[in-house]
Amino acid sequence: MKTIAVCTVIAIGLAALVFAMLPLLVSSEAVRATMIDRARQITGRQMEFTGTPEITFSPFLGIELNNVTFRDTHGSKEAPALLQMPSLKGKLSVTAALRGAIEVSEFHFVRPVFNLTVHESGRTSWAFPVGKMWRALSAAKELRSQQAGNETPAVDQLDDIRLGTFDISDGVINYANEATGVEETVTSLNGTLDWPSTRSSWQFEGNAIWRGDAITGQLSADLPIMLLAGGISNISASLKSEPLSLEFTGEANRLSDLFVSGDLVLSSPSLRRMVTFLGGEVEPGAGFERFSANGTVSGTISDIQLADSTIDLDGNVYKGNLRFTISTTGKNKLSGTLAADRLDLQPYALLLLDGSNRKTLFTVVNQSDADIRVSANTLSFPGIELTEFAGSLIARENEIKLDVGNAAYGDGILAGSISATGTSERAMLDFFLDGSGLNPVSLPFLAEYSRLLPDGPSHIRARLSSGLSEQGALLETMKGDFSISMPAGSIAGLDFSEVLKTLDPQENDGANVMIAKPLAATPVTKFEVNATVAGGTAWVQNSQFEVEGYSARLSGKSELAGGSLAMWGRLEAPADQPDNAESGQFFLGGTLRQPLLVPQIRLPEQNRTAIPKTIDGAATETENRPRTAVGQ
Repeated sequence: MKTIAVCTVIAIGLAALVFAMLPLLVSSEAVRATMIDRARQITGRQMEFTGTPEITFSPFLGIELNNVTFRDTHGSKEAPALLQMPSLKGKLSVTAALRGAIEVSEFHFVRPVFNLTVHESGRTSWAFPVGKMWRALSAAKELRSQQAGNETPAVDQLDDIRLGTFDISDGVINYANEATGVEETVTSLNGTLDWPSTRSSWQFEGNAIWRGDAITGQLSADLPIMLLAGGISNISASLKSEPLSLEFTGEANRLSDLFVSGDLVLSSPSLRRMVTFLGGEVEPGAGFERFSANGTVSGTISDIQLADSTIDLDGNVYKGNLRFTISTTGKNKLSGTLAADRLDLQPYALLLLDGSNRKTLFTVVNQSDADIRVSANTLSFPGIELTEFAGSLIARENEIKLDVGNAAYGDGILAGSISATGTSERAMLDFFLDGSGLNPVSLPFLAEYSRLLPDGPSHIRARLSSGLSEQGALLETMKGDFSISMPAGSIAGLDFSEVLKTLDPQENDGANVMIAKPLAATPVTKFEVNATVAGGTAWVQNSQFEVEGYSARLSGKSELAGGSLAMWGRLEAPADQPDNAESGQFFLGGTLRQPLLVPQIRLPEQNRTAIPKTIDGAATETENRPRTAVGQ
């Protein structure tokens, strides 16, 4: 026990003696000369500071320099310094000091300001064309050129330059590209870079404020010297912030531009918020919320591809590949192929109809030109649900388009498109449909709008457009044309048996007015309706059907917004009937929801609803195009 006590006293005495001798072994002038010489050897730049270096002994043996500056040798005289800080602290090695040597293993940058500039000449403020570090990079480039494609470089052949640990407190990074005008600023930077020597790996962890959001990040590289020399290194990176979170593990190389390949996990509580954070311009509003993506990423910052990915946007889950290309002269481009089990587009359709949120939709879409091939087992749209969908989502400047290459609905198939073009304040909605085997009665948006519909497999063709200035103005401003043909089926909502019973020219006292029966139906064949729409009014002409051998011809109009009807029909006796066989006529009035059937209305010819031969000063497409056989 006595021996232990003696040893303890001796150890304490030796430690006290060491610290007492340190001021004699470490002089501020020696440290000053060592620091300046080491900075010059490593960077090739002259380190400037003011005052006399101060030796500190608490909490460790160290040195503090004031007003430290590294100049930008490529910039003008007025250019800001590459690095300036009010204080630089270095931790000195006690064991080295006892040997009479000066070794600095840790550097603490206090409130540093880094000014990273890409000059118009192409030179960068942070390039060091002389010094040990530059020679190490040159040697690494030579080593890279000698190695085979996938060989691990023999970094033990490189000079092992001692670097250390670099700690940053409350730093600022200013980046400026004089050629492109791009400027970025990072503030409140706090972090630690641990890079013991040029042969070793590095590890950085820190936090900062960028574009108004607090971020924390981590970056590690197995062979940073080879990466800086244009070679390859395994890396891992993470970034966490309120707008987005990112995790990457893989490989990076700088053979030409910075190229990365590996596994990526990306998520954001709001795609709109993430786009804004990354430099896009998106108006606040609804839609484009929860977003996540994971897969194999490869490419450069300006041309990145995501393969074998799973992407989730607003609850729609896609699998496939995407490619995003950044253009410095035009629009960015987004392309790819995605597949979904169920795709719900109803929220985005509602954004189109809502003037307050339409601007959000257009600003999100206008971030880039997009052409994405999409397939889905089920696609939902307001008033309709399609299966076996294959098509594309297309976006250009102020244009959004869903192109339906092929889809199934019930026993029918259809193709077509729906698009919105214009501005957020006023846009046009264009709709094209070409479907066969479709039953109009089974289309929810038609069944809710009208009780008077053909019921049977039909060929439907429509090309319509309408203004999107107000939600209620869609039907009032609609224009275009549509046609429905049905080889055989029935007309839901009407019973023509009363018309056929009342082929009496003298029956005109009004007792024959009948309100259509919702559950009634009239079997018909060779049904065909053609209409031209102008100013929200559908003008029906060249339309007909056959019922119990009689040929019925239709003409008239319907105000689409209110659904009012003013339709004339004429029943002609079958061709095999005697010449004196009776024919008749009828009038359809009321509305599409509540039609009125009036047989045997006799009015002077001049008082009947006139069907103009031209609409808006031009012949209708229905009149000009070749007639199509019913049912085709």
